Amino acid sequence: MGDEILFLEDKPTHKIAELGIDQDSATWLKNYVNNWVETRILLQNAQEVLKSDLKDLEELLTTYKHNLLVYELEKSWVENFSDTIFTQEELLEYYEQNKDNFQLRSNIVKMRYLKLDKNVSKKDLTFSKNKLFNPSHEGDSLLRIFAEKQAENFYLDDNWLQFDDVLREVPISSNFSQQRFLQNNRQVNLEDQNYIYLLFFVDFKIKDDISPFEMEESQIKTYILLQKKAAFIAEKRKEVINNAYSNAQVKLWEKK
Repeated sequence: MGDEILFLEDKPTHKIAELGIDQDSATWLKNYVNNWVETRILLQNAQEVLKSDLKDLEELLTTYKHNLLVYELEKSWVENFSDTIFTQEELLEYYEQNKDNFQLRSNIVKMRYLKLDKNVSKKDLTFSKNKLFNPSHEGDSLLRIFAEKQAENFYLDDNWLQFDDVLREVPISSNFSQQRFLQNNRQVNLEDQNYIYLLFFVDFKIKDDISPFEMEESQIKTYILLQKKAAFIAEKRKEVINNAYSNAQVKLWEKK
């Protein structure tokens, strides 16, 4: 095509091997040649049609190539980046300084929860309510043992949960204000045809409140890590540039 010639030995045998294609496949070779020719036709046509814009395109391609090379260099630096340990003080400091960036998008709760068969004995139901609604270290140990044996489902951990997820488990009517419900109900006792649901809300936060640190800790680590990598790259850039000047690899002349 034009001044270009495609030789048989130019075909990418390594690609053939990667694809598991028979190197003697006449069909594959024909397709490869056709694709090569079609690409060259389009390139030649582009050069003719876009002749006046070629200089700008070449500058764009050069800029892209340079940026790509610098990006690959910086990526090789980051491969040796090892400052990935965070102290709790560092995480908390970032959280305090950026609280406005951690607004809740939905209501969240800390809660204790038991789902019991409706035929549970009166004694076990009384025990469950007493231990669930009155947290204590000893009582929680006994309650967990009971829940693992008797409850259909339970939650006794100290983590924040999305209230919407709770509503999928517990038959609370959807025709209500979540905020009003959480503000007015700390102990909840509900029933349906088969089960009794006991909930104790330890704490809650409403949509648009500041999200608690515990829920954001993992994301904060990601933010800080990005900052550390950016600072590391900036320092490496500075080091490489300063070395070039120190080793007289760069010379500047000023017009007099």
